[in-house]
Amino acid sequence: MSPAYAREVQDTQEIVLENKKVLVEKVHLAGLQRTKADYLAEDVKPLFKCESFLETYQLSLICKRKLMKKGIFKEVDVLIDTTAAYKDSSDEGIQVIFKVKERGSLCGEAKTEMSNTEKPRWLMRIISPNLFGRGESLSASFSHSLSSSSVLYQPTDFSIGFTKPYQNDANMQLLLLQQKEDCPWAQYDQTFRGFKTVFDFPLLGNQHSLEWQGMWRELACSNVGTAFEVRQQMGHSLKSSLLHTMVLDRTDDAILPKRGFHLKLTEEFAGLGGDVKFIKERLESSLHATLFQKITLGLGFQAGFLLPYGTNNKTCITDKFFIGGPLTLRGFETNSVGNETCGNFIGSNAFWMVGGHIYTPLPFYWSRFGRGSWLDNFRFHGFVNAGNAFDIDFKATFASNAENAKKDIRLSYGFGLVYKFMNAARFELNFCIPIKAQSTDRLCDGVQFGIGVSSV
Repeated sequence: MSPAYAREVQDTQEIVLENKKVLVEKVHLAGLQRTKADYLAEDVKPLFKCESFLETYQLSLICKRKLMKKGIFKEVDVLIDTTAAYKDSSDEGIQVIFKVKERGSLCGEAKTEMSNTEKPRWLMRIISPNLFGRGESLSASFSHSLSSSSVLYQPTDFSIGFTKPYQNDANMQLLLLQQKEDCPWAQYDQTFRGFKTVFDFPLLGNQHSLEWQGMWRELACSNVGTAFEVRQQMGHSLKSSLLHTMVLDRTDDAILPKRGFHLKLTEEFAGLGGDVKFIKERLESSLHATLFQKITLGLGFQAGFLLPYGTNNKTCITDKFFIGGPLTLRGFETNSVGNETCGNFIGSNAFWMVGGHIYTPLPFYWSRFGRGSWLDNFRFHGFVNAGNAFDIDFKATFASNAENAKKDIRLSYGFGLVYKFMNAARFELNFCIPIKAQSTDRLCDGVQFGIGVSSV
């Protein structure tokens, strides 16, 4: 046989599977033990509408990700086979088999955590996943802040939670908790104990959250130098509030987006019982665009206000707004901008912040950027930040409050490095230059390091 003829036979006998018409007759979930099949049925049901092998293959991978996202399986493998072994099967019939391996009835983890507003702490968590076979979970966590004066192995925070998922990515969570936090910017400590009920659900392509909080709050001075205006607010209070959060996320990446926009609106109504009554609004937004596939421009904005109501118009320091920090108003210490007395920052009932950013690949990596190397997670970062924390007088005119918002604006700029860590957080190491500040503000004139998820 000549080489030319051999190539001709090979070409004529080639089967292109991606265009082959198929009929999905069966979908199997193999390996289920505690899990109820009806809980997973809606996730794999779309496979029966596939009409080609390629469509079936691609949708099978999407279904696999959905099953893994539920958090009840350690492994999910996909197998696509014919149905020739079954009676009355179609010549075009195929079956999709999901081989799953469930997580144990009791799991645990131990780790350390750190953020800009909290000191490093150790955390232990015990989880019982898939409690009743439909994704329910019961968890208990214990943690200890390494800055606390209590014994190192004595937990300072704890939480016990029950989570119940529903169809269409909705879920409900019940939480009993205690949280302690040091607030060095005002030299006091706060402890929250209480309940939370949270219901998360998607609506019209956006994510919504409804939450009720019932909290017993205890505030105590942490230093003999705590200002009198802060000491006046120490003691116990009860807070019962209803929160609604809407997130509209159209970015291509949660940590270092290259394009898209993000919008988050949070409303809180406190006064369903308890000692405090207020309405609180907060807006967070960002916009990103990439030029020449390598230079990303970003613009971020945050603002909020707090409106007390009722016969007692006083608000607690822990409910007010604080600005400043390495991922918000760079060049200033954390929560150390705005109203101040005797070196303690007491917060404001309104604020705004805006930030402009430019991200580029590392200079020595410019030509190879985007090829999948771990160096793609690094960016050279330039920024300009501005903001202000002020008090709104709701009895005054709009022009008067607008003047307060423009008065005493803080401004800084700088450059540095940003690193996306495992799609979970961003690390920033910046050289900051504050160029407009007030004498009472605490500046960070030089190198500043921060860890977080989002930034202004």
